[in-house]
Amino acid sequence: YFPEGPFPAALSRRPFPGGPFPAARRGVEMLGTEQLGTIRSRAFFTNGVAQLFARLRRVIVVAATLATVATWGATWVAAQEAPQEAPTDAEVRKLVARLGDDEFAIREEAQRKLELHGIDAFDVLREAKDDPDIEISRRVRYLLRRLDVVWYEDSDSPNVKAILEKYSSLGKIERATRIDALASLPIDEGIPVLCRIARLETEDRLSKRAAVALIKAKYFGQPPEERKKIARQIEKVTIHGKRKSMVWLRTFAESLPDPKATVGRWREIVAEERKNYANYPATSSNQILLTLVRFETETMLLVDDRAAAVKSARQAGELVDGKRHELLTHVDWLLDRKFPELVVTFAALHPLAFDEGLGLRYRLAEAHRKAGAVEEAEKTATAALTHRADDLAAHLEVASQLESRGMHDWAEAEYRFVGEGNGENLIFSFRARVSLSEMLHDQS
Repeated sequence: YFPEGPFPAALSRRPFPGGPFPAARRGVEMLGTEQLGTIRSRAFFTNGVAQLFARLRRVIVVAATLATVATWGATWVAAQEAPQEAPTDAEVRKLVARLGDDEFAIREEAQRKLELHGIDAFDVLREAKDDPDIEISRRVRYLLRRLDVVWYEDSDSPNVKAILEKYSSLGKIERATRIDALASLPIDEGIPVLCRIARLETEDRLSKRAAVALIKAKYFGQPPEERKKIARQIEKVTIHGKRKSMVWLRTFAESLPDPKATVGRWREIVAEERKNYANYPATSSNQILLTLVRFETETMLLVDDRAAAVKSARQAGELVDGKRHELLTHVDWLLDRKFPELVVTFAALHPLAFDEGLGLRYRLAEAHRKAGAVEEAEKTATAALTHRADDLAAHLEVASQLESRGMHDWAEAEYRFVGEGNGENLIFSFRARVSLSEMLHDQS
């Protein structure tokens, strides 16, 4: 619409019956000279507006092109400005503080420089991700997500590369599964990559999980030279790390050649993590703390401080949950380290599980026997033999466990009990008789 009224329909671009030109002619014939002049002026105005918009469009295209070129140039300049030497923590902290500056340009410049520092700024950035300044924490979390972490290197084995494929895009549970898979690899394959994950994993709980996966392996059974080699491997990767998992691994590396040198530090580590887990449960787990306490116990045993080892083992028992396989694992750990008296105490804490579990009953009987309470041991084993008499599969399984643990008399009783089965239990009977014959043959 124009000030004088609507634009004449005859000159619009809308289609008319019979085409636009006949309609236009009919419209012009109906107009006088004055009206025709008004139409011409309006047409001139319309053409002018169209030309103006065309020029503006060209200007916008040119501006966009120049902006793109400027961006490429800035990227190239930034690449040339990339620091050749790793920044100090103090330098990184100054840049982090500028992320909360009142000036937008200063915040942007600090973020650009931190992004250039990459992995070298990781430790300080990780500490600042929960900064009370929302602007700082937001930008720090963005930078951590932008870090281009290479989880495996060309020198890593095909197994490592397969396990860590697309690691960054996985969820927490799946990443935890991958960490456990790496822990099962041979020493030379697993150590470097587990240390790498412990240092660069942004989730504290997963970082600690990678660290305790190495600590759990212990390696104290290796020859002295092999232990020194493992210690050097760990120190090489963890030397620059400052987070807790890095401190644990460096302490572990120092303890491999000389456990006595790190006894005091392990006590501090366990006490600190116990406090941390109580206050910030999302950053750790019960299993992580349990692994640390068990390692502290074994370190005490290595330096012949049995009283301290017993105290630490008691604390480990308090961390075990009530799941049957966890209870069995802990009881076996106690028996293998010659703590039968602690098994009896531990059983009193979980009476229902030890009453129901066939394997746990025999573990308690074994603890009584090793503690010198022979009569109580036989009483407990006899009660276990008749417990859940219809579950021959469970009795056959526990017979095999007893044989592997050296409790051959109880294993023989179980094999004979299952061997008497018939009917639908004939398959268990057959397996029990074969296993019994093999065990007796090996004993003779």
